Amino acid sequence: MESEIFGHIKGAYTGAHVSSEGLIRSANGGTVFLDEIGELSPSVQAKLLRLLQEYEVRPVGSVKSHPADVRIIAATNRDLEEEVGKGRFLEALECLERHGWHGRPGNVRELENVIRRALVLGTKDEIAPSDLPPDICEGVETTDGAVLCP
Repeated sequence: MESEIFGHIKGAYTGAHVSSEGLIRSANGGTVFLDEIGELSPSVQAKLLRLLQEYEVRPVGSVKSHPADVRIIAATNRDLEEEVGKGRFLEALECLERHGWHGRPGNVRELENVIRRALVLGTKDEIAPSDLPPDICEGVETTDGAVLCP
C-alpha cells in the first residue's frame, strides 16, 4: 500500500523493475480519496501525516523528497459510535482533545510525537490512555465518571 500511495524507485524491493510516481504525485494539484484509512499501518499513517505537514512525499526506497500539492479525503467503514461505546476510540481521544494544544508553538510536532510514542509503547491495536504521557490525560473523566489517568 505504501508503494501505491507514495510511489517507489526502481529496485526499491523485489519486483520493482521500474519507478512509480504513486497516487500522491500523480494527483498533484488534485484530490486523493483514501478509503479505509483506519486499516493502514502506523508507518503509512505517519508518512501521510508528514505529507500533510511538510507538503512533500518520499517514494519507497528513495532518499529524495518531492513536493506534493494534493487534497486528502479519507474515510472508514468503522462505526465510530460503536468504537466509542467499546472504549476503543473515546478514551485516548478524549485525553488528546482536552490537552491544551491550541495556541502553543510546535503543537503539531508535539501531537505527532505523542502519537508516535503511543504507537511504539502501546501493546494493543488501539491507543489507550495508558499509552499516552501522564500529563496528556491526567484527571480526564469519562461520561460515567471514571478517571482515565488518575
